[in-house]
Amino acid sequence: MSQDRVLCSSNGLTDYRGHSKLLGDAKLENIPARPGDFPSKEISSELAKRELGWEPKVSFEQGLRRYIEWYRKEEEKRESKWAQFDEILKS
Repeated sequence: MSQDRVLCSSNGLTDYRGHSKLLGDAKLENIPARPGDFPSKEISSELAKRELGWEPKVSFEQGLRRYIEWYRKEEEKRESKWAQFDEILKS
């Protein structure tokens, strides 16, 4: 599929309450667009395929899962570094 709707519920990424299956207790909700926001709700790799010959190697959902996993690991690293720094300051 060349187009994926970013609206997570259409990709099955939320449960019936609107809670994210990927983010645990985080609740996803639609909010009005802010000035400067991207006006479209659809994404497509067609231009990259046509102009650059590029095609995605993973699905939108798998890419999102990988990103969230990476982000959580990076956040754990940051928290660990701050905890170490805090211990140094306390000693």
